Amino acid sequence: MKTESGITGQVPEEIRILTFRIADVCFGMDMDQIAGMRSLDQINPREYRVCRFEEKFPFRRQEIRTHSGNSPMILILNDEEKLSGLCVDRPENINISVSIDSIRPMPALIEACNSASPIWGVALREGQMILLADFYKLMARQG
Repeated sequence: MKTESGITGQVPEEIRILTFRIADVCFGMDMDQIAGMRSLDQINPREYRVCRFEEKFPFRRQEIRTHSGNSPMILILNDEEKLSGLCVDRPENINISVSIDSIRPMPALIEACNSASPIWGVALREGQMILLADFYKLMARQG
């Protein structure tokens, strides 16, 4: 594979993701896009722009409730220029491996209708579907 600079590079065999659930839908984010994770009390709201996942990616006609007993966590965007965080219920799995071969792109029709969507693919892992979200695209969305 050639990069923009013309250097030939290897396509990774897997990506490492963090998973979490919203309204019983499993989402995953590439660990390379996450600088860290903090609890709500560790974040200074004057320094970080923090929003909830469902504010950036609304679930129509469904009230979102946090799972009882879970403490929300803030995923910190891996971007030195923007201090941004995404509030999710406590992540289920951190740094799990997903084979590139198990990832399917979004159908062309869905991609054409909503090219700005932060959801870029679906991973199949242990019989479970995981919607893969681009953290940078998600945080850039107005909402």
